[in-house]
Parts: sequence; structure tokens; C-alpha cells
Amino acid sequence: HTTAQHYHTGVMTKRKKKPTAVESPPSAPSMAFDDIARTESLIVETPPPRSPPTRASADPRAEERLKEGLMMVKGKETVKVMVRVRPFMPHEIQKSLQKGYSLEPVVDMTDKQCSVLDEHGKVKDIYKFDRCFWSMPPDQKEGPHFADQATVFDAMGKPSVAHAFVGYNACIFAYGQTGSGKTHSMLGTETDPGLAPRIIDKIFTTISEIQRRGEKTKFEVRICFMEIYNEKVMDLLADDPGKTKKGRTSPRNDKYRECKVRYSADKGTYVDGITRVLVTSSLECLRLMHSGMAYRATAAHAMNDQSSRSHAIFQICLKQNTVLGTTLVSLVNIVDLAGSERVKMTQATGTVLDEAKNINLSLTTLRRVIDTLLSNAKKRTKDVPPYREAMLTWVLKDSLGGNSKTMMIAAISPHRSNIDDTQNTLKYALKAKAIVLHAHVNEEKTATLLKTMKAEIE
Repeated sequence: HTTAQHYHTGVMTKRKKKPTAVESPPSAPSMAFDDIARTESLIVETPPPRSPPTRASADPRAEERLKEGLMMVKGKETVKVMVRVRPFMPHEIQKSLQKGYSLEPVVDMTDKQCSVLDEHGKVKDIYKFDRCFWSMPPDQKEGPHFADQATVFDAMGKPSVAHAFVGYNACIFAYGQTGSGKTHSMLGTETDPGLAPRIIDKIFTTISEIQRRGEKTKFEVRICFMEIYNEKVMDLLADDPGKTKKGRTSPRNDKYRECKVRYSADKGTYVDGITRVLVTSSLECLRLMHSGMAYRATAAHAMNDQSSRSHAIFQICLKQNTVLGTTLVSLVNIVDLAGSERVKMTQATGTVLDEAKNINLSLTTLRRVIDTLLSNAKKRTKDVPPYREAMLTWVLKDSLGGNSKTMMIAAISPHRSNIDDTQNTLKYALKAKAIVLHAHVNEEKTATLLKTMKAEIE
């Protein structure tokens, strides 16, 4: 590294290198309305910085690991990665009382930096991300500005909606161990909605604003909701009167409509046979989402009494037909991954154990795909990422380094008993930060526009 740095500063050359002009990034397509232009700026806006923790003396090696760990790809757009720490759970508080654990969180955060602390409160490792969300209430631990659901939406949901109206595909997925708060961030509750409900509401609010301004663009919104359960894609919106609630616990679960994942040059990877419902309001869309959630597979184990046993993907398809004769088609994928599990801690047995094996297998494949994408960025001969080795990575192929503006929220636990999983989550989140994206506007020229262009040429 020292040699490379000296080389680039001109020390090892006989003549002074000419300064190279910094290449400005390509300008984004012009936006149709001011609100989207404003929300686009949220990608780079940050709250005032917070001073580093004074109670923890820094490890002298931490800064070196930070420099080595940050894998930024110059001049190229990469996955935006953000981290959120949840509050202590009741069973964690009880465990600390029984075993004498400290209730001090194992992480500390500033605006863009997450520090892992050892048992003495010293900084053990430092990880830098695009944004860090401190969601521990003041009665548990004073920290940076408290990040509620609206804060997370402003940083992740609004930019994704902005990208969709410009014509880009967008994807947000949550990653982390079981019980780390992924589903709460992505879906939330009726009283405290997460990213998906807020994105739905923002899409229809934006459509209404455009129509009130008298613009003639025609909109069409369709949704689909699927889960990947035991390596099968199940349609959560299929009109099947035989299925009962609670997914895996249902005796009729085998009657769910299983869909096939296919690939074509023009569509990319898509789910064949999935129910795509045309919706005209956010209320209708939310009703369908809650209906699908009722059929999602869940189970209880030692770490989580409502553990997701499947990966859930809620997809919104936004189609815009403009007066100029162009059609923009955007897909917004909201992905709630099932959490990685340690059988020793979850104490899973029987069917729950079999589900855990499939969950861990798919997450392992996801990590291998990320590793391959990063390796390919450094060499001329590219390896084929193992997308097809798990249904999760095959469905999300375009969102992982493909045609999508992708964001990731890494959910972590503050409890010391989960410190190994917390560090593993942060390490893989840091790797995902270096995945290069190849997003482009999905624009189709209609017959009317082509006829007009032909007339102008003639």
C-alpha cells in the first residue's frame, strides 16, 4: 500500500505527474416534478455530525482496519448500505439479569460510523456506512438523534420512490440475524408503519400531485407479494379459498400456488405465474399487503416468538405512459429476508430446524454471490456468480449488481450475547457496499412516438 501511495503522489517518478481532472458523475435524467427532485437530495443529506464516544478509548488498530475494510469503487455507483440498531428486547433484559451481563449496548454510532465495543467499553472495530440509525430509546441508552420509522423512510424510501418515477428499478432489502428488527423496519405495524406502507403511500400521493397539476401522464400500479419458503416461491396473493392463515402452521400449506422463476433476455429474471393485482389506491394496496402477511410462514423459538420462516418480497410495478409517447416501467422490490440462525441459541427442532437449514443455506449463497461480484470487480476474467444455487439469489439477480438502484439496511442487536452475529452482519454489509450497480432508465418508445420520429426524418 505504501508503494502504491508513493507512486500515485509522484515520489517514485522522475517527472512530476500532471494533475488529472476529476470526472464528474453523469447527470441524472431530468425529473418531471419538483418533489421528486427534492427527495433525490436525501441520498446525500445527513444530520449534524455527532462527536465520537468519550467513554471508549480507540483501539490503535481500528483506524487501520477501517481503511482496509472500506471497499469503495471510484466513479461507479454502488449499493447504498445503512445500519439500524434496535432496542433491547424483554428476553435480553431478563437474560442479563440472570447471567449478570451488562445492559450496555455493544455498539456505538455516529452519523455514518458504527463502532463495536468490547466488554470494557473500548472500540474493538469500526465500520463506515452511508448512514447509521440509532433506534434505542433514551430510557435504555442515550445516543445520537433517535431514528424512528419516518427517519428511515426519509433516508431510504423517498429516494427509492424518486428513482421509480424517473424510470429506474429500485430495491431495498433488510439483512441481519433472527430477531434483529428486519420485519419491523420493512413492514412495521398498523400503528407504526415501516418502509413498505410508507413507500406505497408516497407513490399514490405523488401520482395525485402530478394529476392535480394537470399533467397528462397515465399511471398504472400493480403489486405482487411472494415468499420463498423451503426453496419454493409461494404466491401470497393467490386467490385460494382453501388456504388458511399462518403459513407453515396451516395444514393446507401445500395447496399454495407455487411459482416458477424464469429468465429471458428482455425481462431478465422474473416469476412466472405470480398474481399481479392492479391497484388504484394506497388503502387497497395496504389491505392486500396485510392479507398476504397473514399467510406468511412464522414460528416461535428461543430468540423470537414470531420468527419469519421465509424470505418475503413485496413488489410494486409502476407504469407511466407520457404524452410524448414514451412508457416508463419501474419495479420497486421491498425484501424482508429471514434472519440467519444459530441452532444452539434458537434451540430449534423438527420442522423449525429444517426451515432454519434452508434459510441459512440461501443466506450463505447470498454471501457467496456478493464475494464473487467483488472478486470480479478486480479481475479481467469474470466468474459466474452462483445465483441459481438458491431461489433467493435467483429471484434477486437483477437487484444484486444488475439493473437496479439498490439499498440495504443491516439490522443489528445491541445485546452482548449477539455480538458475534452483529459483527458478521456488519462485515457482510460492508462487503455489499462495494457491489457496483448497472441501473438504467427502463424506457419504451410507443408506436405513436416512432411514427412521429419517422415523419420528422422524412
